[in-house]
Amino acid sequence: MKASRFLTLCSFIIFMGSYPALAQENVGQAVYLDGNVSIERDGQQLDQSDIQTGLEVQNFDLMKTGSDGLAEVNVDNPKVPAITLRVSPRTQFSFELSKLGSRQQASVGLLGGNISLKVAKLSSTQDLNVTMENAVMGVRGTEFSVTSVPSGDLLVVCKSGDVVLIDENGKEVHAVPGMAVERLAGMGFATRPLGSEDPDEFAKSWEEARISALRTDTFSVVQREAIAYNRLVDEFDETYAALQEKKDILTRWEAEEKSGAAAGADVEKEKAEIADLLADLRETQFLLERVRFRLARLEEYHQQQGLGDGEISKGLTTTAFFNFFDKDGPKLERELAIVQMVVKLYTHRNGDSDPTLVTDLHKFYERRIAHLKRLQHRTLEKKQS
Repeated sequence: MKASRFLTLCSFIIFMGSYPALAQENVGQAVYLDGNVSIERDGQQLDQSDIQTGLEVQNFDLMKTGSDGLAEVNVDNPKVPAITLRVSPRTQFSFELSKLGSRQQASVGLLGGNISLKVAKLSSTQDLNVTMENAVMGVRGTEFSVTSVPSGDLLVVCKSGDVVLIDENGKEVHAVPGMAVERLAGMGFATRPLGSEDPDEFAKSWEEARISALRTDTFSVVQREAIAYNRLVDEFDETYAALQEKKDILTRWEAEEKSGAAAGADVEKEKAEIADLLADLRETQFLLERVRFRLARLEEYHQQQGLGDGEISKGLTTTAFFNFFDKDGPKLERELAIVQMVVKLYTHRNGDSDPTLVTDLHKFYERRIAHLKRLQHRTLEKKQS
């Protein structure tokens, strides 16, 4: 963990000033909200007074539900089929519409928790994915649920239609009615018959069983996630610092967006300067956000139930790690939100196409190897200069 984490990266957030909101694209409407529900938009949390039934949900919004939070969102954008999305407590996800060549791509980025989707039939030029770091789920019009627990275990239960799950090696497995698909942390896909059990009850029982198993082995999960968190934070800091050097471009893009002005004449050159950095940041963000989500749940077990106590590495106890995690949280969350907003600015200048959107895990992890090599080279150059 870097001590400088608390002392650097302050100047870049200044460009997120007090302008009006960025140009928005509605994707749907929150038709039901109850309990603790929050929405992050353009790098900032919406005021709680604005989060009410009937709220328009925007492209790139990040929705979070607390321990008592429930939500239902109807997606009714003409670019995608009708989708009803039900969100359970302790869940975080984002929804993004983007062009991918000649196709319209809708993506639900699930950080963790439980969501249920009912999807109308897609056209021949539309795609809908649910993305996690251990599976991309392709949908062709169906009703299904996705459950992810703090151990990293995943379950997909399909009530109708077909959901195709693809892992980082390109392996495919189908979730169909009567047959669930699970992926336990560190293992491959496995199918499980539902028998006569109701799909919702099956998912609930599975979640309870996986949480029970987690309680017997909390420390090893905390240790694994904490080590991943420290590594990913270091990666994020390195690339985020490099993006700060492009502050003038990003400030200009934000001003153009908020004033409604067209992109400047140098936009293609500006995009080229930012493209690789932004892709690297989004890649790290994709993994880091999901690790953070799991650690936040694991911290509850650690603090409230005394589970998972131990020494993560020499001199670093779980208590010390979670103290750092809490102090680091608000600043890191702000920076992650800024990256999300930069992606939005870039996408608007790229024909509504987001090249950083994760749709293929095999390509994602291939690119990650190249990313880590570039990061190593950049770090070496800094040491030599």
